[in-house]
Amino acid sequence: MVVSQSVVGRTNAEKPHGLAGMLKNPYVFMTCAFASLGCIMYGYDQGVMSPVLVMENFQNHFPGLMGSTIQGWLVSALELGAWAGALFNGYLADRISRKYSMMVAVVVFTLGSGLQAGAQTPAYFFAGRIIGGLGIGMFSHVIPLYQAEIAPPELRGSLVSLQQLSITIGTAVAFWLDYGMQFVGGTTCNPEGLSDPYLADGSFDYETAHGHTCLGQKTIAWRFPLALQILFAWVLFFGMFFFPFSPRWLMSQHREEEATIALSKLRRLDPNDPLIRAEVLEIKAAVMFDEESDREAVAVGGKLAPWKALFAPNMFKRLVLGCGMLSPLLWLPSAKANARRRAGMMICQQFTGINAVLYYAPQIFASFGFSSSKQTLLATGVTGILQIIFTLPAVLFLDKFGRKTFLIIGAAGMFCCHIVVATVEGLYQDDWALNEGLYKAQGWVAIAFIWLFAVNFAYSWGPVSWVLAQEIFPNSARSRGVSIVASTNWMFNFVIGLTTKDMLNSMKYGTYIFFAIFSALGGAFIWWFAPETKDKTLEELDIYFGGGSDSIAEADRARMARINEELGLSGVEKVEDLVDEKKAAHDELREIQLGLRVSGSKRPGSYPASRGIKAPVPDAESLLQTSSHPLPSLNVFTSFYITQDIMGWFDGDTHQSRSYEEFNNLDAGNEEHRAKFSHELIAGAASFEAMKAYEQHCERNGKPESHETAKELLAGFAGAFIDREVETRGLDFIDREKAKRHARQQVEEASRQDF
Repeated sequence: MVVSQSVVGRTNAEKPHGLAGMLKNPYVFMTCAFASLGCIMYGYDQGVMSPVLVMENFQNHFPGLMGSTIQGWLVSALELGAWAGALFNGYLADRISRKYSMMVAVVVFTLGSGLQAGAQTPAYFFAGRIIGGLGIGMFSHVIPLYQAEIAPPELRGSLVSLQQLSITIGTAVAFWLDYGMQFVGGTTCNPEGLSDPYLADGSFDYETAHGHTCLGQKTIAWRFPLALQILFAWVLFFGMFFFPFSPRWLMSQHREEEATIALSKLRRLDPNDPLIRAEVLEIKAAVMFDEESDREAVAVGGKLAPWKALFAPNMFKRLVLGCGMLSPLLWLPSAKANARRRAGMMICQQFTGINAVLYYAPQIFASFGFSSSKQTLLATGVTGILQIIFTLPAVLFLDKFGRKTFLIIGAAGMFCCHIVVATVEGLYQDDWALNEGLYKAQGWVAIAFIWLFAVNFAYSWGPVSWVLAQEIFPNSARSRGVSIVASTNWMFNFVIGLTTKDMLNSMKYGTYIFFAIFSALGGAFIWWFAPETKDKTLEELDIYFGGGSDSIAEADRARMARINEELGLSGVEKVEDLVDEKKAAHDELREIQLGLRVSGSKRPGSYPASRGIKAPVPDAESLLQTSSHPLPSLNVFTSFYITQDIMGWFDGDTHQSRSYEEFNNLDAGNEEHRAKFSHELIAGAASFEAMKAYEQHCERNGKPESHETAKELLAGFAGAFIDREVETRGLDFIDREKAKRHARQQVEEASRQDF
């Protein structure tokens, strides 16, 4: 199915992609790159343990952690914590913002890393792994979410791919730091009082050596790598103070002015640029649609309804694609055709075997006939370097060639690599087990194809599956949906970490056949059933998942059409249409204004004196140019002009009425009066006038159909009043945007009572 493009999607599709596009907008590139520090910690923590497990000093310190099953639990404890962190962060990121939830994740991660680095007993080490995993899971959820929400459509794939690039950088840094640190004091423990601490097969006898001080390799060889990751965390924490909030999150909090400013900064365009207005309106339309849908769901199903809605047929398709979760719903006739064919991403990503390699690389390479820890750690370090290099194609070209191309080619490459490794190990595993240095060349072939496997994963399923996961959910459900996808990824990551060591010991080469099958299945799913999301805005992707006649209710389509009509998006094919519409609104408002001046005013340009309002009638052009609303809705300003001419003095003794009276009795030219002006005072006055104008509007035109429309009417009245008063009375020292936010909060409460 072809996904039609919005005005923003069509315009941005012509802009440079990849590296050229990022250089054109260095601010958004640097913001996404800096946020990726959290992913460096994610990769670092995944890579740091496998080399540590083969260090003799660590084995001497924790002999109880050396069994294959307990090592599986130790490695996978991080994933268990990450599963919980990713799931919880869906709520937190919506509640306190994407930005602040990253800062919370830093604090949690620091606690976990400190426990690992300073652990004296296995219990502390396990606790550190789980708590550190909570922070990692939070990072894995919020960082790609934040990157996707601030990135322009033509760069979204490249910028979100920075996440995977950073993971590979973190993994490589951990591998090579461990490789270097193993030489601190020597590569062997050399336990005091033991002349030969090795078993017949050449492995370190950690049980006998336990309790004897290592005279060779030092404890810092493994404590320092575990502690270093805290540094990355706090660089990210302090850098977050300079990050912008996500415009989409700001819009969901009804902070439209801030959303417009943040978006214009991220796009390097003026807030009044038609493209900024178009994108703001598309985001606003999506937020309005989702909020109305959520309110209806909560009214019927209670507070958990927005989470339950993720399992409704049109949303469940997205979950199935993102998670690869198969459920009984797949067999329902109404859902079978759509949901089953979209299965496959995060579960298949884990079952390609990438984390089996990252978690147990030294042991895997040792099974190919290499007993030296120096050789196996060196080969592990090469894996990390290759992953960095070959993640770059996704960063540079993902938005040019598309998501499906990378995923399908990567799946085919991983399948072939696993088959070759399984064949070589099946033929020579018995000879390698003799530890006599036989068939070294064949061992290097197996290592080479493990490296090629890592290469194929690095440019495809590593970055692209996370990009796609951010793109398939609507604005209001994105944080919740991505948290479930991320937590599913971590749950199966946990399964891989827990079982791989035992699989390698019992299944041998069969382990690689298992991973090959899932690589092939993943490629087949993507080939047949995944949408191509290149160049699409996050909002217009809803068309694919909810726009077909077989998947979304007619009422939902009608609702979106109504919202687009209210916001002035209907019929807009290019950004220039917004300029034309603004001019048309200007002309019509001028006619309305002239009519008011002739029929209602004692002198042109002012309100009737009998109303007690001394300010002049606002100029239509001034309102259109100075109002912060991206595209002023004509009915809002029309209602404003008409009701201003007929409204009388509101006699209620309210905060707003008192503010209004006090505000109008102040003279901006009087220094003593001037000191009394504040954004709170003008906001109260604006709220009073807006509520009275709204009352008159309802008498003449009927009550609005929705709470959202009522809020926008009231906010439009209040915003126009503030713009007019600041311009005509010389109140430039007042923070206009803060006053509008303050007024919006007051009128929203009034509209909520009305509904």
